[in-house]
Amino acid sequence: MLAYLDKIKKTNFYAEARYCWRAVFKYRHPWSYFINRFFVYKKIARINIARLGLPETDAYSFHTLCGHKHVFMLAWSLASWLYQTKVLPEIYLHADGSLTKDDELLLHHIFPRLRIIDPAEVKDKIVSALADYPHIRAYRDNYKKHPVYLPKLIDPYFVSHAPYKLFFDVDVLFFAYPKEVLANISAKIPFMAAGNVDMFLTEGLAGFRYADGACPKDAPGFVNGGIVGYPEEGFSLSALDYFFERCGPTSQYRLIEQAGYAYILNRNKNFQKLDQRQYHIKGAVGENTVTKHYTGPRREEFWSEGVKILKKRIFQ
Repeated sequence: MLAYLDKIKKTNFYAEARYCWRAVFKYRHPWSYFINRFFVYKKIARINIARLGLPETDAYSFHTLCGHKHVFMLAWSLASWLYQTKVLPEIYLHADGSLTKDDELLLHHIFPRLRIIDPAEVKDKIVSALADYPHIRAYRDNYKKHPVYLPKLIDPYFVSHAPYKLFFDVDVLFFAYPKEVLANISAKIPFMAAGNVDMFLTEGLAGFRYADGACPKDAPGFVNGGIVGYPEEGFSLSALDYFFERCGPTSQYRLIEQAGYAYILNRNKNFQKLDQRQYHIKGAVGENTVTKHYTGPRREEFWSEGVKILKKRIFQ
């Protein structure tokens, strides 16, 4: 019976039922959630970015990780970024293997300069380039044994030749011009979003440790991997190899990319954390909000709050 219940919990039906329950009883915005999640969500498919005539930029590349069930979240997230920045970078979607042909057609229709990267297809190229970094190579070579977070940490450096890389999660929405992010790109300063807890001092699912139980030294713990940016020369393969050497089965894999980015990027003395008053996770969208990251515990608000606001701006 318990095994059967666990199986149910892994289905999309269970996830949607849970979101609906929380929209009603926790966030108390049932109508806003239902309307935007089940009716408005497809409206984003009407957009064709090519028709907007946005100038292309090669100053940075935009990366995200996505699968089938989050395709429309990705579309809203990307549209919110392009709506604010008014330029079109090369976009790399690092797929998890679940995208359908219809998903790919939809995304290519909306977003020009979008490339879908299959981690399995680029694995040989990346593993070959890691001949001098055996610990990164071992993790990337066996990425299917680990969560999908590994391609998020490793692959952007190898698949894009842009001088600066941005990585945003699909549950990030932009509500104002990202001045701080774009300034970091221009100055080639690495950055991460600020986090709500110190992952190196926290126990359980929100905490990260090396295999021997130690915490990474000289790395900021109050950061979040949902928004990351770095110049190509600021990504140290030597530092990442040492990081993976220290990791093991007891290290929290769902945080491995977040901890890895924090360890590597903090090697740069100019490393920055974004202003949490403008780039936040908790709290309602306000006049100072540039970005809100709708993490798992707040996923319902992506639709009931975020899309509710953005649909009026994007489709005005």
